[in-house]
Amino acid sequence: MSRIRFASAVDVFAAYSTVAEDVGLPACDQPPLDFLKQLIGLPQPRAAVAFLAYLLPKREAVWWGCRTVRALSPGLSDNEESAILAAEGWVREPTEERRRLAVRAFFESAETGPGHWCALAAGRSSGNLAQTDTEAFPVEPFMSARNVMIAVLAVGGRVQPEVYAERVKICVRAGAEFAAGGQLAL
Repeated sequence: MSRIRFASAVDVFAAYSTVAEDVGLPACDQPPLDFLKQLIGLPQPRAAVAFLAYLLPKREAVWWGCRTVRALSPGLSDNEESAILAAEGWVREPTEERRRLAVRAFFESAETGPGHWCALAAGRSSGNLAQTDTEAFPVEPFMSARNVMIAVLAVGGRVQPEVYAERVKICVRAGAEFAAGGQLAL
C-alpha cells in the first residue's frame, strides 16, 4: 500500500512552506513519484533528497534518513550512534517520551553529524521542542523533513563527491520504492 498522501508534486509544495526553497526547482502537476524520478536524473542529488524527505510521512522519512545515513556514512562516532539510535527508537515506538529523547540527543551533544540531524528530525516530528513543559516552542510542519534532508546531505561531506552522488541516488530510489509501498531496501 502506497505511503504517498499527495496526488501531485504541486500538492507536496503546497503542503510545506519550505519545500520550494529546499528542492530549488518549481513543482509540476504530475504524480509525485514521476516528479521524483525526474529529480533523480539531475546531476546533483539535493533536489531529489529534499523532495523525498517531504513526500514521505514524517516517521517514514526519519526511517529513510536513518537508513541512508547508515548506508552512506563510513562510520559513526559513539555519540552520533547514540543519537541515531534515539531516532530509530522513535520510529519503532513513536511516543512523546521517545520523541523528547531524540530532541535531547541532538541538543545535548557537542557534535552535529548526520546521525544527530536524524535525531532532531524525529524530535521535530510533532509536539513541543521546549525542554520544559512550562515553555512553548511548537514544531512547524516542515521541520522534520528539512532535518532529514540535512542529515542525508551532510553525509556528503564524509565521502568522495562522485561516490556520494552515485550512492545517494541509490538510496533515493530505495526511498521511492518505500514511498510506493515496498520495503526499504537499505
